Amino acid sequence: MRDAWTATRRRIAALEAEAAELLVAQIAFHDEDVAAAPHHRDAIHRSMVAEYAAAARLSTGTMEFAFADALALSTALPRVREAFHTGSLSSSHVREIARASAVVAEAIRNRAVAPETMALFETAVLVVAEAETAARTRVHARRVTSALVGETITERHRRAADERCVTVRSVDDGLAVLTAILPEWAAVAIADRLSQLTRTVIRGRDMGTAGAAGPTSDPGSTRDAETARDAGSASDAG
Repeated sequence: MRDAWTATRRRIAALEAEAAELLVAQIAFHDEDVAAAPHHRDAIHRSMVAEYAAAARLSTGTMEFAFADALALSTALPRVREAFHTGSLSSSHVREIARASAVVAEAIRNRAVAPETMALFETAVLVVAEAETAARTRVHARRVTSALVGETITERHRRAADERCVTVRSVDDGLAVLTAILPEWAAVAIADRLSQLTRTVIRGRDMGTAGAAGPTSDPGSTRDAETARDAGSASDAG
């Protein structure tokens, strides 16, 4: 029974690897669309992530990571990719390795380390990943990353804090892309707040179209509704 269970788990991992390959293929289509309409790069990416997240009933954040992990496998981690297909690594192991590899990939892009460093990282991590749990793989992968790149997590956080910024890039039709580099928790909170305001704007417009004159169903959201109406008025004026 145990052997059958183990074999089933390996088949599940192999199917997860196939699913990752489909995401890689989708990324290729995405890149073609972006090449045809570079000014709409962000909209094309968001649309792709939202579509797959809805189909899989996953959060957009989880889907973003899935695409990033698949891209890392296809471009930087050939041996991990092979082990994933054979079922030697679970999706949890692959997730930890792929995310730790992002630090090495960044160092290579910045020419802080040689391109061959990624192969060293992959070899060192696989030794543990194929014999230990995903949690232990995560710890080991971070240690390997720090040793190869010469930068601890604390130092990375300190450097990232120095690189925080806000930029605006103009696009077509009088629109612009606003980009902010800031801590993840703050970015998630801002996105959630904007989504709430957007929903309030939409509800307010629907009520106005229907001719509703009564108070909102949520008296505790009066301030949000006023803010949303102001946002809606500003967008209409634009």
